[in-house]
Amino acid sequence: MVNSVVSKIWPLVQILKCARSSAKRSSEIVTAVDLPAINGDITAFQKLRRRGSIDFPILNVAVWLRPAKNRKTIEAARIVVGGITSAPFLSLSAANALIGREFTAETIYAAAHAARLDSRPLDNTDLDFSWRRSMVEVWVRRTREEAARRASRF
Repeated sequence: MVNSVVSKIWPLVQILKCARSSAKRSSEIVTAVDLPAINGDITAFQKLRRRGSIDFPILNVAVWLRPAKNRKTIEAARIVVGGITSAPFLSLSAANALIGREFTAETIYAAAHAARLDSRPLDNTDLDFSWRRSMVEVWVRRTREEAARRASRF
């Protein structure tokens, strides 16, 4: 971020506090977003919305995985859920359900279930709270399956 006096680098999670505010001042501007090199990492993102023409998500899920050197297990993982709270949240228990395990249908379901248990959707839409929460599990599973399709081994 840059303003008239100083340039600084911040992690994105510190900049984005919630949907209507951020840590950046009105005099600052984001000039770049730097993404680390992929180096075999696997990523996927999916958004649930009413219609393709509307950009506002009902739910979105981002998955990042780092396969272990043996390409059979997952060394590191991040699963982030957004659109149901005032800011995206990192589901640590969903990531932990994957780390150190072989990539199987059971581990996908375990991670998806853990993310649903972590979720606390706001009751701020005309959609049922419990339906939105159950969709967390479905969409984490689908996004994780998409990541598997992107990786030839996983």
